[in-house]
Amino acid sequence: MSRFDDRLAVERYSNDEPVMIALVELALPANLVSSKAARFINLPERVIQRLRLIATAYELHYLANIDCASEVRLNRAQTEGLLEELEFVSSTSNDTLLLSHIKSLQAICSECSASPHEQELLFVGP
Repeated sequence: MSRFDDRLAVERYSNDEPVMIALVELALPANLVSSKAARFINLPERVIQRLRLIATAYELHYLANIDCASEVRLNRAQTEGLLEELEFVSSTSNDTLLLSHIKSLQAICSECSASPHEQELLFVGP
């Protein structure tokens, strides 16, 4: 057992500030997201930071630019690019915690990509 094993435990991140990723109508103000989002998920802030750091190391565009301190919006085409980046990170990682969160993120990205309505993904940090 390694002293770093807790980095892969869900419990370590259970009290983290959440980063909300919401599927919303184009240009929906962030303050209306909780009541108007078609769907949303919350991921721990440190997991998003881990994804950003990996993306930066691999020179990926969309993941590296998700800033937990500000609102980030991705349109359908950008969401499709994000999906490709998530697939790449999934294929290079054996981090089980990260992979489980990537699956959640891939699911909401896929919904945005396949939506018949004009929607975007909105990332809102703490």
